[in-house]
Amino acid sequence: MPEGTLLYVLLIAVIGLGTAGVLMFLLLIARFYQVKSGQPTRYSLFALALVFFLVGALRYSFLQRGYVGDLVADGALFLGGLLVIIAGNHVFRLMTGGRS
Repeated sequence: MPEGTLLYVLLIAVIGLGTAGVLMFLLLIARFYQVKSGQPTRYSLFALALVFFLVGALRYSFLQRGYVGDLVADGALFLGGLLVIIAGNHVFRLMTGGRS
């Protein structure tokens, strides 16, 4: 095993777990709001974003050639980020009633 590879994999794992924790927290907030208000929040988009982020992180952790350059992992991370933006904006608009 090349020097620094274990550290690289551990760093990806810690960042991935932190991202997963934040997304689970957002998912639970959106689900709670849907249950209490009766308005559809589409909280499952946060779970789908979580899957995309985990696919990207796992793919990069096993490639061991750096954190750039893999089209599948880059695409998964991009789609995960896009879903978080869409779902977060939707929940924000619902919770604030469209006010900014």
